[in-house]
Amino acid sequence: MDTIVALSSPPGASARAILRLSGPRALEIGAGLCGLPVPATRTVERGSFAACGAAATATLLAMPAPRSYTREDVAEVHLPGASPISREALRRALSGGAREAAPGEFTRRAVENGRLTLAQAEGVMAVIRARDDASLRRATERLAGRGGRVLGEAAERLAALAADVEASIDFIEHDVPFVGAAEVAARAGSLEAELARASAGTSPSDDLPRFVLSGPPNAGKTSLFNALTGARALVSAARGTTRDSLEAEVLLGSVTVRISDSPGDAAWPPGPDADASERGRMARDRADFVVHVRDGTRPVEFLPLDPAREILVLNKSDLGGPARTLPHRQWLSVSARTGAGLGRLRARLAMMARRGSGTADSELSARESDAARRAAEACGRARRAAGEGSPEEFVALELREAMDALGEAAGEISAEDVLDRVFRKFCIGK
Repeated sequence: MDTIVALSSPPGASARAILRLSGPRALEIGAGLCGLPVPATRTVERGSFAACGAAATATLLAMPAPRSYTREDVAEVHLPGASPISREALRRALSGGAREAAPGEFTRRAVENGRLTLAQAEGVMAVIRARDDASLRRATERLAGRGGRVLGEAAERLAALAADVEASIDFIEHDVPFVGAAEVAARAGSLEAELARASAGTSPSDDLPRFVLSGPPNAGKTSLFNALTGARALVSAARGTTRDSLEAEVLLGSVTVRISDSPGDAAWPPGPDADASERGRMARDRADFVVHVRDGTRPVEFLPLDPAREILVLNKSDLGGPARTLPHRQWLSVSARTGAGLGRLRARLAMMARRGSGTADSELSARESDAARRAAEACGRARRAAGEGSPEEFVALELREAMDALGEAAGEISAEDVLDRVFRKFCIGK
């Protein structure tokens, strides 16, 4: 295998730049850059790197295989963060025999060499992309292999069931005990339910809870969007100003969410306004949560809200309005112009995001969730086949399909496209 190299620190000015190498010549090339002999053991040594007419201090971190991130020889060269120095170090490493690493190639080698599971590798990416405390917690749980253990335990039980069914086929003419159809159906049903629960509670770590501001024209949705997000979207008293959905990420307490401002929901004659209104309805249907915004100076119609995902906001409280006798408590009075009530609204939205998202303590990635779902469906087919008295061969076929799906989730596959889909999302040097 060849030696790869990349700048694993972010580009631009910084105190230090880190050049990372992995492969059979990593220690040799790294030591050469620092003017040091090739180390034989794990060590940290100081040397110098001459570039741009001056000598800079260089630190070599040598990590011989297998005690390294990739289980190959790994070297890190720490240099001053000046871009000309780091670029020259990378150029010399490439001219010395290293190859520039592809995105995620260091972590991919860690997976291929058994240092990490594929699920843990996705956890690395999730940690890098974490936006808030909740997403960082989920990412570290995945990095620790928690989700993999959930599927691993199910895979063990599935393998035991499949072995019992296979034995009933292979040794049916011998005096060997085997499980009956009722027991097979019960065990397959238990696995089906467990895997379905695991897949249903999962969301990609970078898929933030989505709130959409919905309501009639001139309710103050865009003004409220600006107040919540800090945006400066155009606000006008004219109806139909918002033609396209606007979106921004917002940190509410410890949770990051996406908030969208949608076109006004009203009956328009055919034309651009009607098209914009339809896009607004589509955005509302796709959202995780809906904030129904109404003009608080006017009477408000009854809305049968789902308190888990919907809230009513009466805007323009600074202008006064009629007394409210709404039959539900899922509403707040705010003023987008003065900021009155916005603190309570932010707190309520954050609470809805934490409570309403079944992904708050999610353990599986989207890829693992899809595999768990397919395994659950196969277990369901096995359960039905056993319950209907179908031949054991049909039951075994479905159980094998479930095992293949869980094997894919664990990365126990050779399909290059699955690995490529995971690692192409990484940045260079990871």
